[in-house]
Amino acid sequence: MCSNRRMRLSVKMKVEIDPNTNEPVWLLPFDYMELGQSFFIPTMHPDRIIAVVYGRAKLAKVKVIAKRDLTDGILGVRVWRSN
Repeated sequence: MCSNRRMRLSVKMKVEIDPNTNEPVWLLPFDYMELGQSFFIPTMHPDRIIAVVYGRAKLAKVKVIAKRDLTDGILGVRVWRSN
């Protein structure tokens, strides 16, 4: 019998919080992404996170597109690699 339910994995870990955004510090996978691939960052402050993403992309010398997104009812930012 096949089940369509999603399994949820609970992981406890120490999370570093950025004092400027009051958000978790995200490791952005720009170096491992291919053109057109994307990832989602859940956040209640998408405008702040978009600014952080563009700043980190500039430092990594990659081009990205970052937009507000609602995935599975969760507010956040979707980031695509564009070069």
